[in-house]
Amino acid sequence: MLILFSMVIGLYSFGQSQSKPVDTLMWLIGEWEFTEKESTIFEEWKVENDSTLVGKSRTMKNGKRTFDETLRIEFRDSTYRYIAFLPQKTAVFKLEQLSESSISFADPKNDFPSSLVYNRSKSGIQIILSGSGRTVKMDFEPK
Repeated sequence: MLILFSMVIGLYSFGQSQSKPVDTLMWLIGEWEFTEKESTIFEEWKVENDSTLVGKSRTMKNGKRTFDETLRIEFRDSTYRYIAFLPQKTAVFKLEQLSESSISFADPKNDFPSSLVYNRSKSGIQIILSGSGRTVKMDFEPK
């Protein structure tokens, strides 16, 4: 009986230690919306595989699309990185900090934003962009 109990505990522990890199970021998954005045930003995140989230962000102003970007959060070489594919360039941000409810990245070479933070909030996510002497906070709600 003791041997069986030990095997069950061992298997349970093994299963618990096999978490995937994306598991920490599952709170980002979904469709999010932030509206301020006549502009609305939509952001969507999905799981691509065990180590990658893929996202899209688009801004609408007065019913017209004014900005689009494709996003990725990848776990490579034992760390996360955030990649924004913009119309004119690709920006790669390196992980600064990670917790169960927050992840932050930085790219000092990028003017704005040079840092970005995703925080889990009670009803959604908060995104904080900063750089070039300014900070923008956006509280996204589920779409």
